[in-house]
Amino acid sequence: MARQYRDESWLRSRYHDDGCTQAEIADECDVTPSCIRKWMQEYDIETRDVKGENHGLYGQERDEETKRQIATSLRGRTFDARTRKNVGRSRREQR
Repeated sequence: MARQYRDESWLRSRYHDDGCTQAEIADECDVTPSCIRKWMQEYDIETRDVKGENHGLYGQERDEETKRQIATSLRGRTFDARTRKNVGRSRREQR
């Protein structure tokens, strides 16, 4: 597939109209999911909420060690305004 993921209308259609996940599109295009996310952000393509049964960890709980490792890896990092907004919204929804 010749970099179709760089075509905004194709990418939007595969994600929204066809219901493909970022990982499925990445597999189809022989790139990584982060590459697909980059282009979706570039084109301001709205992503689906990953919660409830759509979340990869649905029905599972991270163990305390994994939670600690995630917290440690995030310590001291800075995030752009969009990420801070998303994290804040996520935290409010968990309450």
